[in-house]
Amino acid sequence: MTAGQTDERNGLLATRVGFQISPYLTTLLLFVIALLPRLPGLDRFLTSDENTNIFFAGSDVVAAFLAGNWRGTYWHFYPGVTMSWLDGLGMAGHYLLDLLTGQPVPSFTEYVYGDILSLLVANRLPYAILTAAAVPAMYLLARQLLPQRMALLGALFIAFDPFYLAHSRVAHGDAPVAVFMSLSTLAFFIYGESIIGSAGRSESLTAFLWQRRSIYLLLSAIFGSLAALTKAPGQFMVIFVIGMAIIYAGLAWRQTTSDPLSAILLRWLLVVISWGLISLVVFVLLWPSMWVDPVGTLRQMLDETFGKVDQGHLVYFFGAPTLDPGPWFYLYVIPFRLTPVVLIGSLLSFLIFIPKVNDWLRLQESERRTIFFLWLFTISLLLFGNLSPKKQDRYLLPLFPFLNFLAAVGWLGVVGLISHRAHPRYRYAAPLAIASILALLLFHLWPTFSCYPY
Repeated sequence: MTAGQTDERNGLLATRVGFQISPYLTTLLLFVIALLPRLPGLDRFLTSDENTNIFFAGSDVVAAFLAGNWRGTYWHFYPGVTMSWLDGLGMAGHYLLDLLTGQPVPSFTEYVYGDILSLLVANRLPYAILTAAAVPAMYLLARQLLPQRMALLGALFIAFDPFYLAHSRVAHGDAPVAVFMSLSTLAFFIYGESIIGSAGRSESLTAFLWQRRSIYLLLSAIFGSLAALTKAPGQFMVIFVIGMAIIYAGLAWRQTTSDPLSAILLRWLLVVISWGLISLVVFVLLWPSMWVDPVGTLRQMLDETFGKVDQGHLVYFFGAPTLDPGPWFYLYVIPFRLTPVVLIGSLLSFLIFIPKVNDWLRLQESERRTIFFLWLFTISLLLFGNLSPKKQDRYLLPLFPFLNFLAAVGWLGVVGLISHRAHPRYRYAAPLAIASILALLLFHLWPTFSCYPY
C-alpha cells in the first residue's frame, strides 16, 4: 500500500486531489523552501559564542589538521567535531571561490585566522544548508512511519519553526545535534517497525541482521554517532536506542508464537551491539584526536564535561539569576519557544490515544505506535536534560522537530475528524479542510517573516 493510499484509508483529510507530486520533487521543493529563509542576512549579526566557535572549532582545528597535529583537533568537551568539519568546509569553499575569482588571498592557514566578519558567512552557510537539507530528509523518513500528509505538514512546520530556524543560521552545535538526533531516531523507528512487521518469520541471526531494512540501522548509527560528535545531548542516543531495543523486543515477543524470549532478546542485543560498533567506528574515523590518543581524548572530554555540568550555567529565571533553575525550567521555557500552532497541535495529538477518536481516524497500529514513540522521545529527553544543573532552552532543541511532527498529527487529526463527520452532508468539507490547514501553516510561519532579521 502506497503512502497516498494509506492517507486516503485513514480519512485524515478525506479529499481527492487530481494529481500527485513525485516524492523526489517534493523533496527538492522542501529543501528550497527550507533554505530560503535561512540564507538572507547571514552577515547582519554576531552572537556571543561564535567568536569561540569559529576560531577554536574552525581555525584552530583546521590549522592543527593541516599540520598533522591530530591531537590538536580536540578543542572542547562538546566535543564539537562536526562543528569543526562544517566550519572547515565553509572556509575552504569561500577560499576556493576567492581563488577562482582572482581575489588576492593569503595562504589558507592565514586565511582561517582572518577578521571574523569576513569569515562569518563562510562559516554559517554550511549550517544553513545542513539544517535545510534535514527538512526533506526528515520528511522522507517520517512518511514511512506516519501518513504522508502528516509527514509533509510536519516537515513544513519544521522548516519555519522560528526557534529552530534562528539556531540553524549560526555557527553553533545546537541545530546540528538536533538534526542528527532526529534523523537517527526516525531511522531507528523505521528499522524497529520493519522487524515488528515481520514478526513470526523464523530467521537466523545472520539473516536477521543482513536484510534490506539494515540500511536504516546503519543510518541510525551513523547519525547517532554524528550527534555524539557534536555536543550533549547527542550522547542520549545511546541510552534511547538501548531502551527502544528493549521495547521492540517486548513487542516482538508479544506478537510471535514461534520464537522464545531468549532468541528475541539475543537478536535485539545484536542490534544494539551493531548500532554501537558502527557508531564507534564513525566516532573514531571523523575525530583525528581519537586516531592517536583515544584514551586520553575520552578522559579529557569526560573530565571537562562533568566539571562543566556540575558548575551549571548562569540564567535569569523567575526574576533572579541562578546557576541551576531547577526541574521546572524546561517545562516552563519550552512552550514559550513554540509557536501557538505547534504548542496547541502537539497537545491535540494526545487525542489519537482516545479509542473512540482512533476508531474514527482508522490509524494503523504502527502509526499509533510511532506517535507514542515520538512522545516517548520527547519526554525522555526532557527528563535527561533535567539531570544536569546546566540548563538553557537551546540545549533541548532536538525536541522541536518531533514536537512539530506531533503538531501535524494533532491538527490533521482534528481536521480529519471534522471532515469525516461532515463529509457525507456537506460538500464543502474537503476544501474547507485544506483551507484550514493552509491557514494554520501561514499562522505558523508568520513570525518567521514578521520578525526578520532573526
